[in-house]
Amino acid sequence: MSETNFVPITKNVVMVMCDFVSVTLAHGTRLAIFDTGVAGLMPKCLEPALTHMGCTLADLELIVNTHGHWDHIEGNPALVLASKAQVYIHPADFDKLHPIADRCLADGDRIDLGAGLEFELVAAPGHSAGMACFYNAADGLLIASDAIQGWGGGERLPLYFSSGMAYRASLSRLLQLDAQILILGHAFGWSGTPNMIQRGGDNIRRFIGDSLTASEAIAAAVRAAVGKTPERRFKSLLATVRATLSHEPQYRFDSAATFGPLDQISIWSELHDLGVTYTAD
Repeated sequence: MSETNFVPITKNVVMVMCDFVSVTLAHGTRLAIFDTGVAGLMPKCLEPALTHMGCTLADLELIVNTHGHWDHIEGNPALVLASKAQVYIHPADFDKLHPIADRCLADGDRIDLGAGLEFELVAAPGHSAGMACFYNAADGLLIASDAIQGWGGGERLPLYFSSGMAYRASLSRLLQLDAQILILGHAFGWSGTPNMIQRGGDNIRRFIGDSLTASEAIAAAVRAAVGKTPERRFKSLLATVRATLSHEPQYRFDSAATFGPLDQISIWSELHDLGVTYTAD
């Protein structure tokens, strides 16, 4: 594994790029990892960063999952086996872990890693019901994972499995933090350069603002489409949403293009928030 797969964030925090997803190592007097990526890359992916930090897998005490989606938790079993670390997650995503978590963390709970390194859980539901960010106020470091998605990632739209309304409320809450360093789960698109790490308060606020604007455009397009598709057929609604969003500057896709399965999840979430039922065919 090349040494270029990790980026020092502060003197005791390192972000590791494991293919298309980030994981974060933090070492005070205790060593923790935030997310574990996909199964095939663990634990080999961590070796260069651990060497840089003067640690080994045996030092790992805590595995903290930001949420329960496969690309952020598949490495859990290999790391537990190698280190006997305890696994933490927000209770709303508890049932997504196999093996299960050792402890559930709630909004406002703190993880003290010693040597002045402490993270506070900031609940940020939307992408998943149990989506959690971890904020270190001393360095203004926010580990956000998939809670903030800019204009989206692998397909066209930001992805929220749980609720678009909750996602936007979470973004508004995260804007209140004095974040100076932002670690994302993926290199989401926005009006600046896509990167898993964003630095600078103004830059981060712009990224979150872009995320809000992008999601608000989806919500508005879905609301408008509901009024134009009284037959309540999802295929018709998708075509209307596509036509509306094709005029939005952050999307700029062909109105004749099809939405992928992940895009459709976000649109279903908006419909659920509205309390509107559509048929899938």
